[in-house]
Amino acid sequence: KINFCANQLNQFNQTRQQMCDTSFNEAVSRIYNEIDLKTTKAIVLADEKWHIGIVGLLASKIVEAYNRPAFIMSVDKEENKARCSIRGIKGLNIYKVLSQMSEYFEGFGGHELAGGFGVDLNKHSIKEISAKINQIVFQELEGNSLKRKISIDAILKPNDLTIEFIEKLSILEPFGEGNRSCIFGMENVVLKKIDNMGNSGQHLKMLFEAQDKSIFESIIWNKSSHPIEILDVADITFVPKINEFRGEQNIQLIIKNIYIKNREIKSRDIDFDENAKKQTLLVDHRKKTNFFKMLNSYLTKNKAEVFLENNEIMKELSDYTSIKSLVKNRFDITKCDELIFLSSPCSEEDFAQIVQKASPQKVHVFRGNDKKTDAHELIKTLSGMLKYCSTHNSGKIEIQKSLAYLAISKDAFDACIDLLCDVGVIEITRFTDEFYEFNFIESKPLSEFLNSPKYTELENETEKLNSFREDFQTCDIIQVKEMIIF
Repeated sequence: KINFCANQLNQFNQTRQQMCDTSFNEAVSRIYNEIDLKTTKAIVLADEKWHIGIVGLLASKIVEAYNRPAFIMSVDKEENKARCSIRGIKGLNIYKVLSQMSEYFEGFGGHELAGGFGVDLNKHSIKEISAKINQIVFQELEGNSLKRKISIDAILKPNDLTIEFIEKLSILEPFGEGNRSCIFGMENVVLKKIDNMGNSGQHLKMLFEAQDKSIFESIIWNKSSHPIEILDVADITFVPKINEFRGEQNIQLIIKNIYIKNREIKSRDIDFDENAKKQTLLVDHRKKTNFFKMLNSYLTKNKAEVFLENNEIMKELSDYTSIKSLVKNRFDITKCDELIFLSSPCSEEDFAQIVQKASPQKVHVFRGNDKKTDAHELIKTLSGMLKYCSTHNSGKIEIQKSLAYLAISKDAFDACIDLLCDVGVIEITRFTDEFYEFNFIESKPLSEFLNSPKYTELENETEKLNSFREDFQTCDIIQVKEMIIF
């Protein structure tokens, strides 16, 4: 009976967590699209889908994320009433705000940092309530920049952070309102790794390298992205914890804020801190093998596009419909949440342009079975394509389709066209950025191509292409990250 109750309690807790996460994601989307954080000091949201039991938790998460007072309402459409849960920030007395508009409420209550009210929507609309709240909060917070301020207890050196030191901090417990956890700072750390963690990737796990080369595992709870990038230099503020896993203890830093020092970040609004910016997270899967089944399952639940310009790999996807349906080439790619590279791009420039075009939150790089581009094979294949187009497409070949099909760079394509012209296979009559128009004269034996000075240029381009692909699949992931130009 006890086990049954414990399982039920755990199940209820998981349901609550899932409801809260879903509601928070919905709220973030609405804040982004509906609220101008440059001119608005309060976040007021109402929704009939948000259960009254979680609106307080939702308000707390919004305050943590945006450092603004949050007024979150659950709407009962049948009774046409709303109940609001409020969480505030220092410098604003929530009870004072509610007292100034008490005539709008059926009832209200609270204290300096939290409160709640009920409202009859037959008498006052959500829009009317929201406008009044914003008016009062704006007046009460006049002159408050709403920038997050964190008071730290000390700046630590790496060798200060020991398990013994953290254990001694427990003497100060219990922590809570009026006795907060000790917050420390560390200067000039370098980000070495960043990954998402949690069932839905809602948390961030980072590895920071200190000046003495020691590595500190760090966590940001309830934050799926951050503008910091690999090799950025930063000052961090944190609460140190002892994490125990399989009997072993290690130091873990619970991050409160990150101040990037080596570059300027421009923000659209205040999110985790003033360094807010859309961050593309690069996930390295290049050491994985037999991953198609896992990826196929992943893509049934996540919005993504798959970059693939490799006919051999395409044949392997016949049983993996979720992957196959999302395959795009470099010209078909559209904006997406996640971008999967199943084959290597042709150049650093192509890689950067593909990522820019997709503007994803995550880029996954897998080890594609990239076949080397052979100059002889390219001559044969492109010559055959041109011969076909001369009779079936009025002597016109589209450049983008050809590049994607051949999986080659534009420079290699042009070098091969020049060689075919030089040897007398084709004659170009017109060309644009989109296509070549030509007359096909005759096919030639390979020996005639080898004697042309243009053949060396083609070999150089194919070697450059093969060399890039090899580097893309084997170099340090930090170098891959540096190829992305924002």
